[in-house]
Formats: sequence, structure tokens, C-alpha cells
Amino acid sequence: MLKVFINRSFPHILHSQFSKKSRGVFIAVKNLVAFTTISSKVDPSGRYIILVCSINNITYTLVNIYAPNDHQITFLRKLLNQLNSLKQGKVIVCGDINTVMDRSLDSTSLTRRSGGGVASLLHAEGLIDVWRAQHSVERDYTFFSTPHLSYLRIDMCLVDQATLLHTISTDIELIQ
Repeated sequence: MLKVFINRSFPHILHSQFSKKSRGVFIAVKNLVAFTTISSKVDPSGRYIILVCSINNITYTLVNIYAPNDHQITFLRKLLNQLNSLKQGKVIVCGDINTVMDRSLDSTSLTRRSGGGVASLLHAEGLIDVWRAQHSVERDYTFFSTPHLSYLRIDMCLVDQATLLHTISTDIELIQ
């Protein structure tokens, strides 16, 4: 059963849920911005949303993803094909990539497999890890793996070059 989300502060909500509670993604736009949907693609498996929109008269393609725990490259190739056919304006891709880009900086465990292939794929598509671009050698994490007793940075925000140039700052905050 799909839930309908209603909130006066966020009148524009797009979500994708799978029939099980195991996955889903969500994009909500605050009522304080001038917003218009141009087009959207919602994955029926709850893995991604691609939203092409106008925010304050600037065109963006916003993507929220929840990558599977394995075969991330296969998933991302398919997603990037969809993105390339729909994208307009500035591109922002955020979500759970479910792998680290650089094992030495993004994980406290050196045994965790690296997402080097994922990093190469995203670089070839012109997508830049905005946090890493601003924190080139800093270590910070977005997830703790209890079975592996390690911290990982698997949640990312990727942008195109034009968007990176307009990014003032990025932070990883604690969830409270």
C-alpha cells in the first residue's frame, strides 16, 4: 500500500515506494519557492525519482536514489541512461549509493570493497561528488555498519560542473 504524504509546508511531493518496506525515495519542495514540474520519472521498484523542474525560474534535474546493496554499477548505468534522456538545466543527484568511492577516505575498514568502478562511471558522466570536492582529504561518514564495525560514506550528493561552481558549502550533519 502506498502512503500519500500531505504537508502544507511542502506542497510538492514526489515519491516512489516499493510494495515492501525495504526501499523508497522521496523529493519534497518547500512552499517558499516558485516551483513548476516539467517532467518526472518514478521507478516502480522504489529505487529512484528523476524530477525535471523549475525552481525560482532556474531549470533543474533532481534525482533521488537508493542503490541496491550489490551490482551498483549495473543499477547506475541504467539510471544514468534514463537521466541522460530526461535531464535539463542543472543536475543534482542525491541519495544512498551503497558503496564508498574511495576506500581510504570514505571507510574506516580497509576490507570494504571500493566503488572505484562507480567513481569512474560517475566521473565519465560529468557528475562530481560535491562534498569530496570541497573536503578533499577530510574523513566523515554517513553510515555505521554494525556487521562490519565500520563507518562509511555511502550517501552522496553529485552535481554537474555548473552546479558545483555555484555551491557555497557542504556539510555532513548528525541525524537527531
